[in-house]
Amino acid sequence: MLTGNVPPFMFAEMVKLVLLDLGDNCLSGRLPSSLSQLDHCEMLYLQHNRFCDVLHDNFNPTSASSSSSASPDIGPTWPQMSSLMRLNLSGNPLTGTLNLSTIDRILPQLQLCDICGTSIRGEGTILALIALVRIVLFGFTYRYVVL
Repeated sequence: MLTGNVPPFMFAEMVKLVLLDLGDNCLSGRLPSSLSQLDHCEMLYLQHNRFCDVLHDNFNPTSASSSSSASPDIGPTWPQMSSLMRLNLSGNPLTGTLNLSTIDRILPQLQLCDICGTSIRGEGTILALIALVRIVLFGFTYRYVVL
């Protein structure tokens, strides 16, 4: 079992990585900013850890303890992960608002998204998720969602 914080630069040299599974560990702190360099990554499993970022409408995280101004080492920039097909963030104390209408533009290949057990709220239309095959949203709070 892995424990502790993941350094922001951890994945900087792993640019050809297709699958990253760090699920079911005791990892904590920020989502590492170097995740954004995994532009070939198709499957990202970070479920059941203790990551504690705040996701915003643009799907960019910032630390819950940081100010609203972002620095280069604050979380991954999801738009660079255009190959991502499966994303599992379930069971982490993540918070924020996720605009469902934005996900299809930022993550066009996304087919599976599991964010149950987080405190992420959603808004927008779920119809915008064109490629999505499965979405797990148990405990997901919607605001202004049109199905």
